[in-house]
Amino acid sequence: MTDKLKNLKLSLLLKELKLLDSEKEYIDEFTNHYKPIFMDELSKNGYKPKIITGETKNNISDTINKKIIEVSEEELKTIKTVFRSIAKICHPDKTKNLYRNKLYDQAQLAYEINDLLSLYKITKKLNIDVNLTIDSLVLFEKIVVDRKKELKEIGSSFLWLWVNEISDEKKMEIINKFINTHG
Repeated sequence: MTDKLKNLKLSLLLKELKLLDSEKEYIDEFTNHYKPIFMDELSKNGYKPKIITGETKNNISDTINKKIIEVSEEELKTIKTVFRSIAKICHPDKTKNLYRNKLYDQAQLAYEINDLLSLYKITKKLNIDVNLTIDSLVLFEKIVVDRKKELKEIGSSFLWLWVNEISDEKKMEIINKFINTHG
């Protein structure tokens, strides 16, 4: 693959990722708005959520949001190299620039889940030159496919179905199905 084709493919993947990030932002806002209403409706119908003890709310959400991307040993080396190039200029011990420290935090999270695409986006913001291989593009494609799959799964959630249902009768069916499924 020529450098021009690699760059065009990368550009396409980055634009697709930006669109997926916008969709995720919408879904997060949607969930934050409608979840309390849905939970209130569930409780009116006898549902009592299980209380999880021994963990803070943040630990639970952090665990949910950190889906580790499976990568080869070679891809892992690339991820480590890219992360180190970011850390050299953004680590809080290296700079007190809050913007760069924030980028370091983002890079740390991306590194923990093997998200080379997010690391690459950070290198672009910092004007760090990174040599991409065909394998990197394949990994980027895998990340985009995984994000699409995650977003599609949200569209079949009880909350999503309940909010988008017009009929009160069907809404009640969704509530009952949720209660039967989750006790």
